[in-house]
Amino acid sequence: MVEKAGPTTKKHQSLSDLLSLLKHYSANSRKDALMGLRELFSAYADAPISNISTVLLACCKLISDEDGSVRKSNMQFMDWYLHNIPQKAILPHSATLMLYVTSALTHIFPEIRVDTIKLLDILLDVCPVIVVSPGPNGHADRVLQGYLSLLVGDAMRVEDGFATTSPAVVLSAQSKLSAVASLAQFLQAIKRNMSSDDDLWYLRGSFTSGKAYQSFVELLSDSQGSTSLVFMPETEPSLSPKDYWLKTENWTIEDIEHSLDFCQIDDSDITETDNGSLFEKAEKHLHRLLVELCLEYVPPAMMTLDSRAEPSTELRIVNATLKLAKSLYFDVHDSARSRRNYSQLLSLMSHISTYLPVMNEGDNCSTEVADELQAINLTYNELLAICLLSPPNSAPLKRDSIGKLMSRSLDVGKEISRVAPWILGMIRGRPTARHSLGRPLSAQTTSAILPTIWAMISHSPSIQAGFTVSTQLDILRAVVEQIQRPEISYATKLLLIRSLMSLLLIETEASYQGSFRPTRLPHTAGTDIGSSSAKDSRLKLFEDSILNIPKLLWELGDANPKTSRCLILYLLRCAQRKALDITNTTVLQISQRLIPFFCVQHPTRGTLLGPFVRFSGPNGVNTQKLALDLVLALGRYHINPPGSTKAQDIDVTNSQASNLLVSVTNSVANTVHKAYWESLQSRL
Repeated sequence: MVEKAGPTTKKHQSLSDLLSLLKHYSANSRKDALMGLRELFSAYADAPISNISTVLLACCKLISDEDGSVRKSNMQFMDWYLHNIPQKAILPHSATLMLYVTSALTHIFPEIRVDTIKLLDILLDVCPVIVVSPGPNGHADRVLQGYLSLLVGDAMRVEDGFATTSPAVVLSAQSKLSAVASLAQFLQAIKRNMSSDDDLWYLRGSFTSGKAYQSFVELLSDSQGSTSLVFMPETEPSLSPKDYWLKTENWTIEDIEHSLDFCQIDDSDITETDNGSLFEKAEKHLHRLLVELCLEYVPPAMMTLDSRAEPSTELRIVNATLKLAKSLYFDVHDSARSRRNYSQLLSLMSHISTYLPVMNEGDNCSTEVADELQAINLTYNELLAICLLSPPNSAPLKRDSIGKLMSRSLDVGKEISRVAPWILGMIRGRPTARHSLGRPLSAQTTSAILPTIWAMISHSPSIQAGFTVSTQLDILRAVVEQIQRPEISYATKLLLIRSLMSLLLIETEASYQGSFRPTRLPHTAGTDIGSSSAKDSRLKLFEDSILNIPKLLWELGDANPKTSRCLILYLLRCAQRKALDITNTTVLQISQRLIPFFCVQHPTRGTLLGPFVRFSGPNGVNTQKLALDLVLALGRYHINPPGSTKAQDIDVTNSQASNLLVSVTNSVANTVHKAYWESLQSRL
């Protein structure tokens, strides 16, 4: 036997042999060749990248293979192959990949179009930028066209004025699930390219402009390590990363690879105009599909919950449909389309509000079904929050207009009062058949229900609908209870604290135009809710959440510097904005509880340094300076404590505050912060 040059498989097949077999007339030979390619590339680490051009081209030609088993094997190989090569190696071949993918999406055989959806899922996971790139040189519009032709069929083509028509494809339930779930992922990927993740999006409609909202968000942002108004880290002027070539004299291979990182499409290349027209097309054709899917699959999905060990296809379709609706109607920026989008969403909600959220999952419900139900409930509540909150940048669409619009499809007060018990159960961890002590609140669940919580506590109560101030207080009380529970993760507590601190800070914003005020209760029709007891109860809840922060800082120590830095930053911003004077003693209590964070005097062991001195590294130094800035801001409170008029009260308060200053002075002695702290003390 003649030895072949280069790497070979166990069957002594070289790469050229395998690529030749991919063109063989026998389906079994083509499948064997795909298996051989995986064997070859698994054994030789350099082979996948060095032969990427020929391999991708050969695999792309199999996307539309008439044999289903070959398409399946090709999909499995491409899934493995694309996940084992770097993204920057895929980008130069994006045009070839998307040419074959978009062509297969319009294939005459529906089964090939459905299988191509699975390849799109792989590309959205591995390299989404090549799929969602908009404009004439991008592929997003053609990909969306493929999704719509598969799900909508004739209606889309005739309405858009296409010369050729094709009958609507009759898809099985499983095929509908794949297509709808993939389309939701595709739209979500486009939104991620349009803007970064925004956890406080539900507050945007309460500001006079988007710029004012962004300024408020940046107030609580920790992206720059230290965002203190007092401490500003020195930075040297430097060139932009995209101007790297200006300061490079002799290019190396590493320099070339570095420059390639900026040749790919980034967020700045994606224009809102292109994506706006794309979403307008999607909204135009998908609303009817969403309603049809809900009417067809929601009732049977809810009837078979107890009888299945795993989620039914109908239940998965409901979950995918709601995710598609969320991707379609979430974060609407175009005010010209706001009214139509909201009316479409409200129409959709009116069809599913009878069944959702599912309050009781059943005793015989399996874990998989319960998880699917929880995902459905969370998405439903996010959609409900979008309905309840004013759309951003939509001056023509007033809140009163939204109320009138909703009254034709949903009763706002009754819907809130109906969902409130489920929200309370999610926050507190409602006991179930599988979780007798309740399921602890996770960070992911918290992010999903915070918009609904804000919508509920900022909405005007209604006695007739059964939604009262006591319901709002119960929700706030449940949130504070979770902050104080030891078994709740620090990531969850951080999200809850950030939300509550935002509500305290939002009242200090001149551009805030919402009705919610932490220090003032709304008017409820038919009753006098301006009683001091209800107001004091809400203020006490805010105070309890703030007073728990020093304890969390002590517990965290230096184990999670980022979380500690965020907690200190939130307190600092509230102190700088004079938002901590909830009661006459709130600031004093915070100061007293912060003393152990710096140092304490033990009767026998002397001075014991706290977590403050254990932070290390550049970020640790920034965290320590933020903590010193916080002490300065609290000290300024004590110079003239709010609500105190007697001179002796001022003296007592300043005397108590001096204990914190002494603790800080002892902790920074013989450290790099000593001079900085002395400069801050001179400002008091």
